[in-house]
Amino acid sequence: MKAWILSIKHDDDQGQAIVFAPTRNQAKKMLWTTHLEADSWIDIEARRYPVLDNMENAGEVEMSLILWRDGWRWYDYDTPEEEETTDAEFVEWHNHTFGRNEG
Repeated sequence: MKAWILSIKHDDDQGQAIVFAPTRNQAKKMLWTTHLEADSWIDIEARRYPVLDNMENAGEVEMSLILWRDGWRWYDYDTPEEEETTDAEFVEWHNHTFGRNEG
C-alpha cells in the first residue's frame, strides 16, 4: 500500500503523521487515526512518501529506524546523530525513550 505524510497546512506545530492508503483522498480520510486535528478538509495535506510503501504491517521500531535514516527527527527528544550512531544503538535509544521493548 502507498505511504502518505499527513500534515495540516499553516500549522507546523502539529507535526506530521504517516498513513497508508491507495489514494490521496483515502489518506486524508485517515486523519482521525492520527494525533492531527484539522478545521476543514482543505487544511489536510497528504504527500506521498514512497520510502515506506508496503510497510503498513511493519513494527513501530522498524519504521522509526527507516524514518530516522531518511532524516526524520523527534524534536521533543535528543535524537541520536545519524552519522555517529549504529542501527542497534538507535533501536536501543528508541526503546528507552519511548518505553518499548522491541528489537
